[in-house]
Amino acid sequence: STTEPDILVTSADDQMINIYDTRNSQLTSNLQGHNGFVFSVDLHEDNVRIGSASADKTVKVWDRRAKECNYTSKAHDDLVWGACFFDKGSKLASISDDKRISVIDCATTV
Repeated sequence: STTEPDILVTSADDQMINIYDTRNSQLTSNLQGHNGFVFSVDLHEDNVRIGSASADKTVKVWDRRAKECNYTSKAHDDLVWGACFFDKGSKLASISDDKRISVIDCATTV
């Protein structure tokens, strides 16, 4: 929407998720809660929810505005390398070194 900033979400080995406003290249906030490298982040099409995958074997769904984690999945037994919203944002898939894909139904769980 025109009232929302243009958002860029990044992650790194510092266990944080950084959120930037691309119009002025400013860091606007960060999210903390993983206990390992954050390997992957995906910004939902609503520009509010963020999915993240981490070395701590968890997948999290965050609320960017509230700056809090709304849901943590512990479905994996090893490093989680990627997380991506799909099916019009109603689901969040993750892939892990445990050789499994996990799917979170965001409509019912988050």
